[in-house]
Amino acid sequence: MNIRIIIAAAALCAVASQASAKEKIYVNSDVTTHIVMPENIKMVDLSTAKIIGNQCADNIVRVKPFMESDSLPSGYREGELMGTLTLIGERHLAQYEVVYTSVPSRAASIHRVPYSGMDSYINPEVSMPQSEMARYAWAVYGSGRRYNQVVSKAHGMKAIVNNIYSVDDYFFIDYSLQNST
Repeated sequence: MNIRIIIAAAALCAVASQASAKEKIYVNSDVTTHIVMPENIKMVDLSTAKIIGNQCADNIVRVKPFMESDSLPSGYREGELMGTLTLIGERHLAQYEVVYTSVPSRAASIHRVPYSGMDSYINPEVSMPQSEMARYAWAVYGSGRRYNQVVSKAHGMKAIVNNIYSVDDYFFIDYSLQNST
């Protein structure tokens, strides 16, 4: 059995920027609105208690208007500003005004955030987004072996270092493991 593994390690660096609310997302108490970011979300901020929600996947957040009880009619007016939703990703930031609509069909059930709808943000916790890291890892995987003398054998196992690369603060170590036990 042969296993080829690529490891990436990083040091962190940071600078921050700001964004302002641009686009509106319409919500309704009968519709759960899912916002899908093109990158992993690191933080979500709902500015008021009128909006409830949670992060249900690495890049998806769901929101709804807060209701005291499901049996009571909504106390919100058509077009009422519910608050601001801020999504901070690995390298981008998006902000939306959340607006109530009494018509369920006007509420977005899925809203995909386009890159053009986000502002650049240098997240202090992320020096390389996962998508970029994956691109480098595939490039490393596709490259030929450059080191021929870095091999260790013991107990039916063999470890081979194929390549070592560095990109910014990251090291990509491509190695293979062979198990003949």
